[in-house]
Amino acid sequence: MSKLRITKNTIVVAHYQGTITETGEVFDRSIGKEPLVFLTGSQQMIPGFEKALMGKSAGEFVSFKLKAKDAYGEHKPEAIQNVPLSALPKGITVGSQISAMSPQGEISVVTVTKVNSDSAEVDMNHQLAGKNLSFEVDILATRKATTEEIKQQMVLDAPPEHECKGCCG
Repeated sequence: MSKLRITKNTIVVAHYQGTITETGEVFDRSIGKEPLVFLTGSQQMIPGFEKALMGKSAGEFVSFKLKAKDAYGEHKPEAIQNVPLSALPKGITVGSQISAMSPQGEISVVTVTKVNSDSAEVDMNHQLAGKNLSFEVDILATRKATTEEIKQQMVLDAPPEHECKGCCG
């Protein structure tokens, strides 16, 4: 097992659980599934998550809390807009989630918050925007990213091996 300390351009394999700090509600976890594999410095993870792992290494368990600004950002009221029903899929209801493309060509998920006779209110904020989050992370393995992975900003080669003790299902 590699003891490489996590810095920029490190491939990390980890299991995690994320909860909403105020309620303790689990919003995501990898336990019992494939572990999370990511390249640091590639903006694949929320900023605070990656920052909290810097300097750590395989075999460490890290627990930390993030303020909303260091997670998915603050909730922005201007990201709530009215859209004509004719521009939306038929049968949408409050709570429906729809994939939408921004003017910059980025795809995101928007949530319908209100449906009127001819329009719907959609919230383009991330569902976790404005929420403080808590994480528990078990770092399973690390390795240096290859030159090509750094260039392409993604994990291309096999992730580093870890000793699975039943954590991956």
